[in-house]
Amino acid sequence: MKTIILTEKTEKIEWRAFGFNDNLEEIYLSEILKEIDNEAFLNCKNLKKLLIPSTCLCGIEFAKANGIPYEEI
Repeated sequence: MKTIILTEKTEKIEWRAFGFNDNLEEIYLSEILKEIDNEAFLNCKNLKKLLIPSTCLCGIEFAKANGIPYEEI
């Protein structure tokens, strides 16, 4: 999978939920997302960006703290 779109029911991304996925390039986060574990995207070497709703503050904070490129949508 190159792109993952989280459903509107997703409130948390668990530890290594997408870890070690070399094919993953972008993820659309849920508007109601409240928490992302520090290692949720561990060793996702080709992850190019997170697409984050402006209401998803934890997503923006996570991207900034981990040096992951992101785009507010």
